[in-house]
Amino acid sequence: MIKNLGIITLTTDWGDKDYYAGAVKGSVYQLLPGAVVVDISHNIRPFDIAHAAYVLKNSFETFPKGTVHIIGIDSEDFVAYENVQSHIVVSYKGHYFIGADNGIFSMITGDDAVDKIIELTTPFDAYQDKVRFTFSCRDRFVKAAVHLAGGGDPGELGKQLESFKESRAFEPSYGNDFIKGIVIHIDHFENAITNITEELFEKVAAGRSFTLTFKRTNINKISKLYSDVKEIDPLALFNGAGMLEIALNRSNASGLLGLRKNDTVLIEFTE
Repeated sequence: MIKNLGIITLTTDWGDKDYYAGAVKGSVYQLLPGAVVVDISHNIRPFDIAHAAYVLKNSFETFPKGTVHIIGIDSEDFVAYENVQSHIVVSYKGHYFIGADNGIFSMITGDDAVDKIIELTTPFDAYQDKVRFTFSCRDRFVKAAVHLAGGGDPGELGKQLESFKESRAFEPSYGNDFIKGIVIHIDHFENAITNITEELFEKVAAGRSFTLTFKRTNINKISKLYSDVKEIDPLALFNGAGMLEIALNRSNASGLLGLRKNDTVLIEFTE
């Protein structure tokens, strides 16, 4: 049984110039005045579930178990229009996640088993006497989040499902002598984050030398610090999330090296 602490997080693509985040927070406090609402990020690229998954995957476990995470990315409910996307609650590693079944949950959980998947069947709340399906976070997710944060049974929110939509955007390919990945995220400093984990690198490398190639640049070592190289020199390191990152010391890798999201990164190993 998950111990509920009244913590609700928000990860959205709303930015910080509109009313959306404020309206959701206000709706939470109306129903659960003692809740703690935490903004993980409202600056996810619009509709970019891979970006949202990267941010949430690498931050949710720093919160106490029992935290409820609302995901406001591409969250219209299409079931009413006979489409496949629906709203679900996923119980995973002692946390609850609420969002649209658009592939993001598989990006967060990977191959791990989840504890429970519930399809929300609770009705949308009417706002100003009208039901607005386009603002699902305020008019549906809040009610579910408050129910869970207050200790409610997730099974009371809808029907149990066996699976959710799969998306494998984060998985690199590899063989005995290579790993081929892609850039999955450009961070605030314009460092390029790849989908190659430290665990996979060490498994395939097995202590061998390597050449990391992207665009027209080669790197032959893994740095521990940005300052391991001269200013504006390229480097590769494993970041705080354990992902291979390509950077320039005190400069921007994306702008100066031309790295963009979905660009290929190849690592070749030699004896």
